[in-house]
Amino acid sequence: KVNACSLEQLRRFGAAFPGGEVGLRFNPGLGSGGTGKTNVGGPSSSFGIWHESLPECQEIAAAHDLKVVRIHTHIGSGSDPAVWQKVSGMSLDLCRQFPDVTHLNLGGGYKVGRMSY
Repeated sequence: KVNACSLEQLRRFGAAFPGGEVGLRFNPGLGSGGTGKTNVGGPSSSFGIWHESLPECQEIAAAHDLKVVRIHTHIGSGSDPAVWQKVSGMSLDLCRQFPDVTHLNLGGGYKVGRMSY
């Protein structure tokens, strides 16, 4: 299973495996992390396909007859529930743009310190 993390990766995968199944990792434009190293979403992060590149992803997938079956977003290791909630909604919206998506990976999750025992 492959998740393309850039438009170039998606193009190369499509050229090598036309008609194949692929996942897309999107940068949702928001992040949450205590430092620049743990904030892996938003403009300062190099991870994922920028969310505004959705139309280009659709064009590349169509050109290679790719079936997008997974969407992955990840905002970092921060614990801001408002950011996480907003990004989860944005991620569901991305899933709706690809009719074959069966899996959404929101990455990470809540820190252990936020859970009561």
